[in-house]
Amino acid sequence: MGKNFSFRFDTILNLKEMQEDNKKSQLGNATQKLKKEEENLFQLLNKKNNLSYQWKERTKEAITIKEVQIHASKLKYIDEVIINQSKKVLNCESTVNNCRIQLIEATKQTKIFNKLKEKDSDVFQYQLMKNEEALLDQLVSYKTAVK
Repeated sequence: MGKNFSFRFDTILNLKEMQEDNKKSQLGNATQKLKKEEENLFQLLNKKNNLSYQWKERTKEAITIKEVQIHASKLKYIDEVIINQSKKVLNCESTVNNCRIQLIEATKQTKIFNKLKEKDSDVFQYQLMKNEEALLDQLVSYKTAVK
């Protein structure tokens, strides 16, 4: 028996670790995209608030029907854009949650193989110790028999 420990599922463990790293990367990318989409939504909401404030200030004076129509059309358009952006944010949140679940599963798989490696290593060390003890016993028996 050699003195170097070789884990029987080393290639699988390496694959699981690579999968876990990929899942971490995917989660990071999804999180960045979510933050970007949330920022876009926040900017749109601010734009709508500014538009409403400007309209409120403008209505203190006399306004034409055309101005009312233009403002109503702007508000309708920005509301549609906000709805679409909200859907994008929800979609990104769902993607982040799915990535998080996949990362948790990949981490569990990696931990399983790491524990298996640890147990195999302990068994290997125990066998190595037993072999050394047996060798020492043989050596002591040989020396006492030679005397």
